[in-house]
Amino acid sequence: MEKKIDLHKARDFSITFSDTFAFIKQNFKSIGKSLVMIVAPVYLIASLAFSFFSVKLIQAFTGTMKIPNPERAAQNMLSVYTDFRLWITILLFFIAVMLAVGVIFSYINLYRKKGETGSEITPSEVWSELWRRLPKFIGYSIGYGFFFIIGYLLLVLFIGLLMTASPLVGGVILFFGILALMIYLVTFISVLVPVIFYEDCGFFESLGRTSSLIKGNFWVTFGINFVAYIIVSMSAYIVSLIIYVPIILTQVGSTTFDTSTIQILVVVYLVVLPVILFFGYIFQYTIGSLNYFSLLEKHDHVGLRMKVDAIGDADAQKTEEQY
Repeated sequence: MEKKIDLHKARDFSITFSDTFAFIKQNFKSIGKSLVMIVAPVYLIASLAFSFFSVKLIQAFTGTMKIPNPERAAQNMLSVYTDFRLWITILLFFIAVMLAVGVIFSYINLYRKKGETGSEITPSEVWSELWRRLPKFIGYSIGYGFFFIIGYLLLVLFIGLLMTASPLVGGVILFFGILALMIYLVTFISVLVPVIFYEDCGFFESLGRTSSLIKGNFWVTFGINFVAYIIVSMSAYIVSLIIYVPIILTQVGSTTFDTSTIQILVVVYLVVLPVILFFGYIFQYTIGSLNYFSLLEKHDHVGLRMKVDAIGDADAQKTEEQY
């Protein structure tokens, strides 16, 4: 039996990746089983809803190309975004994503609690762990989403006023400001999400907690998440090319879009996509969790204190035996 990964350990860049691959290798089957049993049904319903909606989307797209009046063409496309089926599909996909992320975090938390002598983690245990934390996880995620969007809009408004006064200066600030904001948010959110799930902090307390964990480890955290994102994105891109290229080649030189072929593309894509997404979620959120526990160890020395306590308990037992 392979030695279990010690989550409470300070890690550098390379060790974080090596421990992530080792953890996934040991637990891929068990995590995958939980994902299939808990997330797959919701994703399947969302995919079916999108498949039905995609027919209207394709018809609207092809119909818009045939409408000479720009105003009518715009109204035709606008009708797509006011269709209730679109928003139901988005809601279902959102729930599926929240469940997928929650399943991975729940599994890792159970793995941490069980320690070296822990038995195999079952989907029912994962569901019980997830169910306790899901309302807070979804509520906080939506709240932070609105919080960050408002902050982003205020920044854009401020830069827009600068561009009105000086287009050149405003343009430079816009480029570097958005770039800096994206780098910071990606890094911050990658730690904030585990903090929300693993710790019992309040809404604003979680922000402060995240800031304190990142302090002194910002660029390492950014580098880990950036490389992880590249790996997952490239995997998804390669799969997309494998699906899209044959379709594109068959459409080259064609005077009209073959809607039946595009519908087949949508179905195939929705069948293959979950496999890539599940692997991507497992990899990205496992490495995010291991980085979180590494930051936790550097900041609070949780693992070190647990080992000291374990030594103390062992010494106490030996003393009792002497009597």
